[in-house]
Amino acid sequence: MRITNARIQIMLVFVAGLVAHPPPVRAQYTGNFQTNIISGATSNWAGSYYVGFTAFADVLSIKSSGVLRVTGPGCYLGWNTASSNNYALITDPGSVLSNVDGLFIGYEGSANSLVISNGGQVHTYTKSDSENGVGWSGGKNNSVVVTGTGSLWSISGGFIRVGLQGGSGNSLAIRNGGQVWDVFGDIGASGSNNSVLVTGSGSVWSNSFGLEVGGDGPGSSLIISNGGQVFVPSSGATVGFMSGSNFVRVVDGGLWQVNTLTVGDQGSSNSVAIAGGSVVATNVVIGAASSVCNNRLEVDSGTASVVNNGAGVLEVRDGELVLQGGMLQADTLLITNPCAQFIHTGGTLIISNLVLNPNLFQIVSVAPQTNGMLVTWLMGPGATNALQATTGDANGNYSTNAFTDIFVVTNNPSLGTITNYLDTGAMTNGPTRYYRVRLAP
Repeated sequence: MRITNARIQIMLVFVAGLVAHPPPVRAQYTGNFQTNIISGATSNWAGSYYVGFTAFADVLSIKSSGVLRVTGPGCYLGWNTASSNNYALITDPGSVLSNVDGLFIGYEGSANSLVISNGGQVHTYTKSDSENGVGWSGGKNNSVVVTGTGSLWSISGGFIRVGLQGGSGNSLAIRNGGQVWDVFGDIGASGSNNSVLVTGSGSVWSNSFGLEVGGDGPGSSLIISNGGQVFVPSSGATVGFMSGSNFVRVVDGGLWQVNTLTVGDQGSSNSVAIAGGSVVATNVVIGAASSVCNNRLEVDSGTASVVNNGAGVLEVRDGELVLQGGMLQADTLLITNPCAQFIHTGGTLIISNLVLNPNLFQIVSVAPQTNGMLVTWLMGPGATNALQATTGDANGNYSTNAFTDIFVVTNNPSLGTITNYLDTGAMTNGPTRYYRVRLAP
């Protein structure tokens, strides 16, 4: 159906499969199950543009170099709570949706979706700090998919928020060479269980100023996989600003390049796991100001690199650093907080400078060596510094009353003296083994 600036025709598709061609009407949708097709032509719209103002199952299709320019304030797909299951498709090279002052997929509505594919593009021109969103004021299960080489959603001067003001279960997927460019990315600012997936070679999410995974809402996630790339070049990224149980997974060749990374700012149970991917940062803090000690950075395979011409710092504060495989490299590894833990059971550790609190009395690492486990700890002054062990299960269950001494150092004169013990045979098949240290006067 061809659309000119003079008039726009709406095609009404009935469930039964019959197609009616009503007289030309205005661009805004007037009922349910309406489809607006812009193909090979340019249409200009001066006001705000709505796909599903109070309706459901409306469709906007821009294809074959079709262009829709919305010059009014905002473009909305699923305006209010009654507006659901609306759909927009921008596909093919030369096909463009451009708008100003915000693009919202599911402003209050739910189950609305935008697909940008096969070289189609969306350009959103916003004022400084203007916002765009997927699942806004209580909107649930809304989605955006950007897929295929040349497919792009660019947001000039503004934010993209996936889940805000109670919006939950909303998602952004960047696949197979698609790209999203914005100033600041935010997953779960104040909504729960929102997600972003960046997967496939050439797929890019670029946040020029910052990225937050889990602001006030819990359970948000970012997965970077199969050659997908996420960039935060000039500022920082936070996983769990004031909320918990948010996570990032960098797997199977995925790359996350960031300036400063904070895993758990004031939140708890936040994590970054690397399994076959790469995280490159200039500085990393695990548990910046959390009230508990369970934020976590884990390297299972792949690489974590915290380098900055000798000034890169990886600080374990209110949480734990776990190296089980792959490679971890840092200019400086800083562990001075009593809440901090470093667990090293495998992989390669390359550290130029190690800073430990000399007043700590604790195990600092457990690392495999041939068929044993090399346990290193900081001793305290006293007649007895005892390394103890017990057995348990893989779920972390063990008896606190079953520890027995396996190595004892007597009459250590000062705090912070480092010693170690090789627990021969501990790597052989058998029950899970747990260690602790005990100090007696």
